[in-house]
Amino acid sequence: MLVAAHLQGGETFVRRVVDAQAAGRMVESRVSHFYYCYGGLSGCAVSYPLAVLVVIAGSRRILRREDRDYEFIGYMVGWVLIVLIAMSVPAAKKMRYILPIIPPLSLVAAYLLVDSSPKGILFATRKTFLAICTFLPLLGTIVTAGILSFGRYFGLAVDVHFLTALALLIGLTIIAGTLKKRLRGYPNQDMATAVVGVTAFIIVSIGVAQPINATLECTRPFVEKVKLLQKEQPGDLIFYQIGPDAEDIKLMVNYDKPIMPIFIRSPDELLKCRKNSYFIAKKQSFDNLPEDVKKQIQLRFEGRIGHRNCVVFTLHESGENIGVRTNSPVETIGLASTG
Repeated sequence: MLVAAHLQGGETFVRRVVDAQAAGRMVESRVSHFYYCYGGLSGCAVSYPLAVLVVIAGSRRILRREDRDYEFIGYMVGWVLIVLIAMSVPAAKKMRYILPIIPPLSLVAAYLLVDSSPKGILFATRKTFLAICTFLPLLGTIVTAGILSFGRYFGLAVDVHFLTALALLIGLTIIAGTLKKRLRGYPNQDMATAVVGVTAFIIVSIGVAQPINATLECTRPFVEKVKLLQKEQPGDLIFYQIGPDAEDIKLMVNYDKPIMPIFIRSPDELLKCRKNSYFIAKKQSFDNLPEDVKKQIQLRFEGRIGHRNCVVFTLHESGENIGVRTNSPVETIGLASTG
């Protein structure tokens, strides 16, 4: 990558690439260094809380290495800690940075199913987990049917994802009821119950949760409005206090053609830009602009890039201090075209 950067833009561009990909990530202050401990592990589903319970319940045995199972769990805990500590140092934090902890977390959590303790926190947790797995197919069926029936009132279109998920969940519910009767008393009953629950979770995640998330985080309507503005009057796209490697990526992916964005960080840089530029900023960054700057800009529209509330604004061409306006004809046209 550095060789390609050098061939394309020389030493200056190489420094910019190194800063964007490495040095810049170390000094940007966005979230706490403990982000992964309290919020960043939500993407690990139930593996994270179950693994934590296993480690807490067996902490003494892990430290003493009482048997090979707990010695193995100790190695997995070390694996997780090394990744979390190393990735907590850079200020920029993304869930994809800690994907290597998923295998050890899953292995530690899976110990819950092979633990033979007749009582204690692991025994109670295993019973609760298996009870949830038993009813998860039926619960998923009810939720999916509800979305199909009432989703249109919340802007969710009925498509093949939900119909397929509903059919699979109905079949899985029937299979779960059959296995519960036929495997009662058999030693592999718990494992079969866990497989049913995990299968239901996968179906709901892929067939229901992800399509809903894609609908809620759709960036296309925002991009269409930006394209309409540029069609009416071409101009530079400038990201104000956004990115690189953030909402700008989502916008460019949905733009359908290559664009050359500009990145600025301060209000002073903003005022030095060309009058026909289109500025894209988070709503919070826009609201925090100094009052004297707000008097020189015109708000074109508000929307969402992913899950972030963002705005597009321009510098007022005449130089008059008219304040922020939100009722431009372009905005009206844009809203009508995406409605």
